[in-house]
Amino acid sequence: EEERPAHFRVVSQGKELAPHELPVQRAARGEEIRNFEEMVEFADGTRRWLLGNATSLRDEGGRSQGAVACFIDITERKRTETELRDARHLLAAVLDNTPVAVACLDRDFNFLVVNRNYAQADGREPEFYPGRNHFELYPDDENEAIFRRVVRTGEPYAVQAKPFVYAAHPERGVSYWDWSLVPIRDEAGEVGQLVLTLADVTQRVRAEQALRESETEFRAMFELAGVGMAQRDFPTGRFTRVNRKFCEITGYSEE
Repeated sequence: EEERPAHFRVVSQGKELAPHELPVQRAARGEEIRNFEEMVEFADGTRRWLLGNATSLRDEGGRSQGAVACFIDITERKRTETELRDARHLLAAVLDNTPVAVACLDRDFNFLVVNRNYAQADGREPEFYPGRNHFELYPDDENEAIFRRVVRTGEPYAVQAKPFVYAAHPERGVSYWDWSLVPIRDEAGEVGQLVLTLADVTQRVRAEQALRESETEFRAMFELAGVGMAQRDFPTGRFTRVNRKFCEITGYSEE
């Protein structure tokens, strides 16, 4: 019985089992085997996953006289588990390498998963978020109304450069975000989850504000200068801008 069967081999937890390590052999020696998973590879290369129990058969004196084993084929279950695990690894890799912040929430706005960019925006780790409620962490009546409308209507929402103040970090001042909220429907057609994506555009908004302020200052200085000033386009030579003093000197109106 210690000779290896030629028509198949058994692998459990990455290790090929010798005949004496097989569940039925162990049960014959008196062990009780429960929920034992093994992969059986047959001579033709076919592989099947089995889940089994094995128990010893004893005589009236309690001595083992053999064993009985029952197995079910769980190959499809194991394949599904592997595909699901691979999909989760892929999703995690995509989420952690996307340049925007991403969070998935349930319909009650509890976090399911966030990527590293989302967590780092608030100085936290991704593991902090699952199970916590979005609006307990970031209370905002206007945003909460938007979230509830998306759940109720099933219509996605998107906005650009929306101002936001961290309640726990008022010293940060106002930040600006492009964000979108996309509903995910379940098999019954109801909104079951939400995907929130955010991009921090604070630097862009502040640069645009500074540019507008600079332009306003330039216009004021240009218009109120005590000397005639004109801006012309080259090579056409056409005037594009003139100030009040220039018009006084030339006798022409700005138009």
